[in-house]
Amino acid sequence: MAGRAAADACEVRSWLESRAEEMAELVESLVAIDSENPPGRGLGRCGRLLRDAMIGLDLSPELIELPPGSRSFRDLPSHVHG
Repeated sequence: MAGRAAADACEVRSWLESRAEEMAELVESLVAIDSENPPGRGLGRCGRLLRDAMIGLDLSPELIELPPGSRSFRDLPSHVHG
């Protein structure tokens, strides 16, 4: 079992290392967004950027748009954020 775990870790490390430049560009793009909190400016732009990055990884993220005038996820109905 330990051999399989080591092989899995090696595979993950290899996957991450091959995408280091891509990950650095994503972080750079996120940092460039004016997302001062509060009031959370740029929250939508951050969400869309992360959604698009996840789609590029064949994931299926759901972007929940805040209603106009909302300042945080707390303004959403409780069934959306728990």
